Amino acid sequence: MLLAQRSAKKAICPLMWDVSVAGHIDAGETAEQATIRETKEEIGLSITSNELFKIGVFKCFSNYKNGLIDNEFHITFIAQINTPINKLTPQIDEVDALKYVSINEFQKLIDTIGNNNNHFAPSNKTYYQTVLTKISQKLA
Repeated sequence: MLLAQRSAKKAICPLMWDVSVAGHIDAGETAEQATIRETKEEIGLSITSNELFKIGVFKCFSNYKNGLIDNEFHITFIAQINTPINKLTPQIDEVDALKYVSINEFQKLIDTIGNNNNHFAPSNKTYYQTVLTKISQKLA
């Protein structure tokens, strides 16, 4: 699984790790088009709609210590990629680092969310577990 460390410049959860690509849909754009665009922008990877597999739409309503509020829906896709990490190009304003982790490593990281684990935002634990379950089902 490809994970991205959020840029230190981000107002929400700076330097925390997250799913590899996230963003907002532009006016007139479909969720698939936004995913393809954001993937190219954030990590320099070109993908096609044929490579995307939609796993669901998830509510995200969070309040942060800095006063910011997220009220959004995560339209979530997965894709199999075989690109070496050194061939990906993180966008500096969005991503500080990228890394691949195994499914088992991702599960261990999820299991420790909230136990002094500053790897992921605690509010996303259920979301990450759902994504991992969907990926595991797709691989089965």
